[in-house]
Amino acid sequence: MKFKSLLLVAIATLIFSALLMAQPLQLVFWGGWTGPDGNVMRQLVAEYNSSHSDVHVTLTTMQWTPLFTKFLVASRGGQSPNILAMHGPDVPEFASYGLLTPIGNVIKEAGFNSSQFAPAAWSGTFYEGKQYAFPLDLHMNAIYYNKKLFEKAGITPPTGWITGKEFLNMAIKLTIDKNGRHPGESGFDPNNIIQYGIALYSLNWHGFLEWYELLRQQGYDFLNSSMNKVGYPLSAGLKAWSWLQDLFFKYHVAPIGANSPLQDFLIGKTAMLEDGPWEMPAMSAQKGLEWGTFPFPRSLNIRLFGEADMF
Repeated sequence: MKFKSLLLVAIATLIFSALLMAQPLQLVFWGGWTGPDGNVMRQLVAEYNSSHSDVHVTLTTMQWTPLFTKFLVASRGGQSPNILAMHGPDVPEFASYGLLTPIGNVIKEAGFNSSQFAPAAWSGTFYEGKQYAFPLDLHMNAIYYNKKLFEKAGITPPTGWITGKEFLNMAIKLTIDKNGRHPGESGFDPNNIIQYGIALYSLNWHGFLEWYELLRQQGYDFLNSSMNKVGYPLSAGLKAWSWLQDLFFKYHVAPIGANSPLQDFLIGKTAMLEDGPWEMPAMSAQKGLEWGTFPFPRSLNIRLFGEADMF
């Protein structure tokens, strides 16, 4: 009887072990894609899961700022995700805290190297000589425009870089009050605008990106090369903020406190939108919307801006 009981325990143990071995590896993946790009990433994850029976990835998305706050808190409790999406500047911060695992050897064994990526995307995955991330994308912000509204206003869409003055003139011509007047015209009513020239983000971190674009156009970076001091003079920072502020309060070509600049553009409330390629799925899905893009204007000097996502 004792032998029979031991045999049953052994068989049960083997069955349990076999069941454990048959279970797919569970990976937790966190990312900040909350726009149309979130649906794309969810589709990619679903495709991966369906083609890899031995691995299952669970994707959770939320806004970038609360995402990183949650990551820091979860890491303290030993509950951090297996995979975290982030931007290039986030790598040295999290790596310096000891929260990231070097994966250079894994990337090399998978057959990837620097020659396959843009230098800016690849170099952003390193911190103090170690590679902590893998490049996902390298995207540039641009100006989306409504083709029908441009045609109605008699504006030929730019095909390349334009100056800040040229951009402002377009935005003024595309801004219309209830009486059909434009900013600067006699009788223009800034309190009753029915169509704005440009939609800009002012209530989330994209406002910083808009400012940073203009700072970089002046030839400055946020930090110095040693990453221990602010890398720009106060006058340059104020010049960038002033250019943006004037679009709202001086020229009235951008709505103040817009909750959803993307939605405003999709429904034709604004003729232009400054944003990144992650909005393209929403543009394509909007019935009746004919849209195009052109580069962010050379508002203050040189043309320069972009950022990368990685994990």
